[in-house]
Formats: sequence, structure tokens, C-alpha cells
Amino acid sequence: MLNLNGRWLYKLLIALICILAANLGIAAPPPGPVTIIMPFPAGGPYDAVARALAEQLTNIWRIPVVVDNRTGAGGRIGTQYVVRAKPDGTILLLNSGSLLAVQNALFKNMPYNPSTDLRAISGIANLPLLFVANPKLDARNFSEFINLARRNPGKISVGSAGIGSGIHGVLELMQADTGVQILHVPYRGSSPSVLAIMAGDVDVILDVPTASIQHVKEGKLRALAITGPVRMVALPNVPTVSESGFPNLTSLSWLGLFAPKGTPDDVVQSIDSDVRTAFRNPAFVAAIEKIDITPAYQNHQQVTQFLASEVKRFSDAAKKLGLEPIDVQ
Repeated sequence: MLNLNGRWLYKLLIALICILAANLGIAAPPPGPVTIIMPFPAGGPYDAVARALAEQLTNIWRIPVVVDNRTGAGGRIGTQYVVRAKPDGTILLLNSGSLLAVQNALFKNMPYNPSTDLRAISGIANLPLLFVANPKLDARNFSEFINLARRNPGKISVGSAGIGSGIHGVLELMQADTGVQILHVPYRGSSPSVLAIMAGDVDVILDVPTASIQHVKEGKLRALAITGPVRMVALPNVPTVSESGFPNLTSLSWLGLFAPKGTPDDVVQSIDSDVRTAFRNPAFVAAIEKIDITPAYQNHQQVTQFLASEVKRFSDAAKKLGLEPIDVQ
């Protein structure tokens, strides 16, 4: 453990490194140990991405980078913690940008605004969503599902991982774009929704592919369409929503790295530069691909613009449907 003089010398050394780096145009590490806030439970796919990134940044910066799972309230607890943190680059957030955009559109009295209370640093990864039907449903593809929903407004049930989830937002986008009215059945996560469709309690679910892909391969569930721009390698015979005739529904659940508002430009750009360096390491890319998530680096400017477009996209869909904002619980 460092004594008082040791701590003082450490801070002085970091300050000198930062000054030297700034003068030479070199990216400097944050001024001390870094915590990446992960607003989802440990052991899940997003958590795995956070830990892979933390390992890479630890090696690049030569300072500890740890993951802190602050879960609850659909990711809002962890996000709010970062919003209130000191904007010096030592507290970061790895969160679903699509979730931030959806919650901004569907909830009122949100404790933060993703566009103004956070600074997007880098895009990290993305994964598509998968529409899956119970085999008893009279729809063999996505187009037939939409037509069936049109003939039966409010009667075709579609399960999701919960109110205010990114999946919920895509379902609202679907209704706004196609004019169908579905019966939305929110569950507390992916597992309950999969159990429900297996039991025939709902007609269709929309979720990340990993939630139901094994059941699809075994013929217990029917895949209707994937929301990504291209087909999945693991499900090559499942068309995209665009191929099914609904290009406006192309959506990805994407992960971004964020910092509190007020974080200086040079700090944001420095972290972004080091994230880009991490993506040059094949081991990091492989660690993300191993969990069926697509590595997808976006720089600071790109991810900032993408977040803004997602916020507008889901807000416009909510307005088109005349949705009343939901009270934040």
C-alpha cells in the first residue's frame, strides 16, 4: 500500500505523463484506476463484453480497470450513477445505446437524458434481434405474421423482455411502421418469455437470438425474421426483416461506452483512441465473437451521431402511435 508520499508521487507522475502526452499528441491514460459500470447482471453477454474490454484497457493503460455491476430498474440505476460521477474518465458506462434511446422515448420524468447527460465515447458491439413464433401460429414467415396481425388487431400476442427494454422499442417501431396492433406481453427478462412461448402462452417473442436459437434448431420454435442488416451465420435460412419487405424495421441492439457530461474532449478522444487500439487485438475481437455478439467499433463522432439518430427514431415512433409516456418506476 502506498504511504502519503507514495500517493503524492503517483499523482505527480500521472500529471507529468498527461502533460507530456498532450504536448506530444499522445493519448494519456485516465488519472487513476477506472471503473466500467455495467447496468446488467454479471454472467450475461453484455457483462462478458465489459470484462473483455476492461482487460484490454488494463493492459493498454497499465492501471486497474474493473467492472462494477450496478443493476436494477432496467439499467437506470447504473446509468444514473455514471451521470452523477466526476467527469474525469475514471467512471465509465457500458450500456445498450438502443435501450437508452427507447427509455428516453417511452418514459417520462427520466432522471437523465442520454443525449445531454452522457458523452458517447465509442461503439463497441451489436447484435440483432430474432422474431420467433410458436409452431402452432398460422404464420410461416414474417410477412405472414404481419398480415395475420392486421386481420386480428390486438389479438396476436408478442412477448418481450420487459417494459422500456430495447426490444419493447422495436415492437413499438414495428406497429408504427406497419400499422398493426399487437398485444404486447412484457416479461421480466428473456428466460420467462422463452418459457411462455414454449408453453403456448404467447404467439411470438422478440429477443436476442441466444435466448431461443437452440429451440429453433431443434424445431420446437419457428424463426420468422432477424432484425439485423444481414442474415446470421448460425441461422442462414432465416431472412432479415428487410428481405421480408420491411426495411424500416432493421434494428440492432448495440453497446456503447459512455462518460458523464462534462468529460473533457481530450479525455473522450484519448479513451476512444485506446478502445480503437483494443480492437486491433484479435483476442479481444474473438472474445466478443465467442458469445455470438458482433464486434462493431465506432469512433466518438460516429457513435454520437448514431445515438442521436436512435433517440429521434424511437421518439418519432412513439409520437406516431400517440403513446403516453410511462411513469418511471
